[in-house]
Amino acid sequence: MCYFRLIRRCVIKTTIIFICLILSVSSLTYYVDYQDGKDSNPGISKDLPWKNCPGMKNFEGTYSHKPGDWIVFKGGVTWPGNCFPMTIRNSGAINKVDTYTSDKSWYY
Repeated sequence: MCYFRLIRRCVIKTTIIFICLILSVSSLTYYVDYQDGKDSNPGISKDLPWKNCPGMKNFEGTYSHKPGDWIVFKGGVTWPGNCFPMTIRNSGAINKVDTYTSDKSWYY
């Protein structure tokens, strides 16, 4: 009986470690809305978008790049010239390119 408990514990611990590793390397989608966003927001939802994008001169948020990240800009929003130039420091990896785009369903 003790042997089966040990195996079960090892399987559970291994599964937890595996899930943590997958989550730590998974790409994310970030949302940017200059009008209603805040750089202190997490940026990972349309409800809590960043104001600026990482790489813009005024970006003050935190961002940990992962290959394959998506940066989605809210349509119909204008960024002032002092946000630019925008310097893209990360570009993803082979088969996991970063994407900068807008979402047609998220429009001001």
